Amino acid sequence: MDYALELLFDKRATNLIMSLWAILTKEGLRRSVEGDPEYPHLSLYVWQSLSSQTFNPAFSNLARSPNQGLRDITLDRTDFFFGPSSVLYLAPRHNPSLFDLHKRWLASLMDTASTVLSTYLPGNWVPHVTLADHLTNEELDRAKSLVSLERSILAVLSDVILVQIHPKARWVSEYYPLTSANAEQTTWFRFNEALRTHRHFEAHEILEALWRQNHDKKVQTAIWLAALFTHWSRGQYPGALKILEKILNSPVGYPNELRPVLHTWQLSLKTGSPMPDIQAFERMILIRWARST
Repeated sequence: MDYALELLFDKRATNLIMSLWAILTKEGLRRSVEGDPEYPHLSLYVWQSLSSQTFNPAFSNLARSPNQGLRDITLDRTDFFFGPSSVLYLAPRHNPSLFDLHKRWLASLMDTASTVLSTYLPGNWVPHVTLADHLTNEELDRAKSLVSLERSILAVLSDVILVQIHPKARWVSEYYPLTSANAEQTTWFRFNEALRTHRHFEAHEILEALWRQNHDKKVQTAIWLAALFTHWSRGQYPGALKILEKILNSPVGYPNELRPVLHTWQLSLKTGSPMPDIQAFERMILIRWARST
């Protein structure tokens, strides 16, 4: 299993790149990935292994540092890696600050990780945003003819994720907003941190101010979720079940993929089962809810 550190982009740039993905997917040139939803990203490093116990605190402090020296990149052309398994990608305009960040972060993290794949070492690293990979030569030619940039894409760097890469799936294990992220993204990050550390009531409080600002249905549902976990963790099954039924009756407030999970919880509450591990659900909140702000 490998680990990748990936920079994510603001919503506008994300949607523009995903529209190119959609063209390639329709033509059978982009394969779906199992596991957590994939968003356009720029991979900084790939490690063969790392110790999350030492890596996570080190990188959390690094990502929150106010001296990143980089806020955005400009994607201005398509390019490709040619070989038996070719890759079509978006290439960023040369940006010394991006290479400086890549070098500084790697130096700060060397004590927490094992071998970095050689193609991600300074001097070898080619920054890119993958459009399609594992292409035959014929598929690469088709893909190049289907997608092109009519104009450059300004991609604001919003957050960074640590991904576990399995042979047929990918799972997000850590998520950090960068200091350039907007205040709402940071609020969502704090909410998820509270959920993950079982501070359910605090998670509820974190989103209250955001709810008063915009009365977003998504925010209301997340607050209900925190209240659900608060009741469930205390063994208050009737109260938890009542809240869960409110969530189920408000489908616009959560991603549709979560509905089967919510129905499973409903059955567990009706039978008085203890609260399950919410790690898988938390990953979905991070990727679906926090990324949609």
